[in-house]
Amino acid sequence: DIASVYDQVIDKLEANAGKIKFSGIDTGSRDLNYILGGFQEGMTVIAGRPGMGKTIAGLQHAKSAAKSGKRVLFLSLEMPKESLMFRLISSENNDYKYSDLKANRVKPDDILKIRNSNASILKSLPIFFYDSDNRDINYLSMILTSEAKRNKIDIVVIDYLQLIRDNQLKDQSDFAQVSSVSNKIQKLTRKLKIPIIALSQLSRGIEGRSSRLPQLSDIRSSGNVEQDAIAVIGLYRDDYYKYTDARANNTAKAPDDNILNYVILKNRDGQTCTIERYVDVTTNRIADSYDELRNYQVAYQDSAINTIKNEFE
Repeated sequence: DIASVYDQVIDKLEANAGKIKFSGIDTGSRDLNYILGGFQEGMTVIAGRPGMGKTIAGLQHAKSAAKSGKRVLFLSLEMPKESLMFRLISSENNDYKYSDLKANRVKPDDILKIRNSNASILKSLPIFFYDSDNRDINYLSMILTSEAKRNKIDIVVIDYLQLIRDNQLKDQSDFAQVSSVSNKIQKLTRKLKIPIIALSQLSRGIEGRSSRLPQLSDIRSSGNVEQDAIAVIGLYRDDYYKYTDARANNTAKAPDDNILNYVILKNRDGQTCTIERYVDVTTNRIADSYDELRNYQVAYQDSAINTIKNEFE
């Protein structure tokens, strides 16, 4: 009844008043925590064109959640878990590019440096990888449910949405398939009562516009994704287009600015806006400021939003 729900909500507010500044799981970004309240129960979609940094973002959010003490399941449908680990090792080390590690372009001396670097913290993080060849949503839902209960998973990251199919659906069109998959993921979040971060492709139609900033309509074969998600974030990295445009026009590329825009296209519980973050694609590292990106700090620090004075901004 309404009275009991009211009492539950007020008691929860009272228990957390002055103690925490966001109710969800730490995103690793102060600004994103403030806008979203952390990752909340439900499906959050992080979408972008190829080259925008979807997997980098997915891994960064998974790592940040794990460093804050949450247990993470990373479901990879695009690349094996070894490739994900190369990316994570690079993100925790200033000296080694992801591409060099993956291609084994290292010397014997480098191995000791890597073992003794901050990357060693990765061994203790509560992250579980699942790189399945079976992409049926019904099978994956069963696996996710089992893993969530067995390992007490707090948050799931899926890379990525359009690779999943629904074998129970007769309609094989992309629209129908993605709609069904999205709906079943949304139901799964309610069943498990945890956030699920679904990475997603954007349609190539974005390339033909004068403004390449993502829009809700750009989610490829989006179906009902927009309706099912509690939040939709579009990733935009202008450096990628500087490179592709210079290559197409046979001109010199403009200097990189390392900016990665998180365009909040939908936020069921708050405002929509654009959050400016910074990315180094060579090391798979994302930060809230350019100084933080370049002057990499070994010691992990919890989101700065927790240090805000009690008077909310």
